[in-house]
Amino acid sequence: MEITKEERLELLRKIRQASGVAQYALNARMTDEQLFQASQHLDILELIKSANNYNRRQQGLNTQRINERLTDVENELTEAQTKLQEFLNIDKSEIVRAGRWLKRALSLGGDDRKKVLLEKDLVHKEDYNNTISNMGDSIKTIKNTSESMEQDAERIINELEQKVDELRHHLSQVKDYISMNYGPDKWKVIRDTFNIQ
Repeated sequence: MEITKEERLELLRKIRQASGVAQYALNARMTDEQLFQASQHLDILELIKSANNYNRRQQGLNTQRINERLTDVENELTEAQTKLQEFLNIDKSEIVRAGRWLKRALSLGGDDRKKVLLEKDLVHKEDYNNTISNMGDSIKTIKNTSESMEQDAERIINELEQKVDELRHHLSQVKDYISMNYGPDKWKVIRDTFNIQ
């Protein structure tokens, strides 16, 4: 069956009004014969209109939730990366500065070393000798702790990067679903509305 362009547009308009399905989608996916058959059953199509509208609304809400979560994860990743950079910045590390000062102080000999340490109230006279022998263990502990914290930070960053990749994959699936079922123009509207990159 062949129909004119005007007849096709009129059938598309009627089916769109009855079903709630976007006219561009109907035009892209239905033949003239299918349009004619569907137009004979507009009352049945009206039965699914509210479900179609509900589905469209839920898809929009799901997309919005995914975008909000993706933003949260990206913010968490940025914060974790900032904290890691601060932690790894040796010039700003209190522990490293204290260690350098202590190393300089301990490199002094005899009374000079004792005087420098006592000025900072770090060593009591009776504990001086014990402190010197335990200093090597303290430095090893600090080094092990910083390595452990660095490994933890790297693990957290890897987990966050995997989560971001997973959410981007979900967003891609939502995009493909919307583009396939509602057309690329609908996805462009959603993308522009929610500023999706």
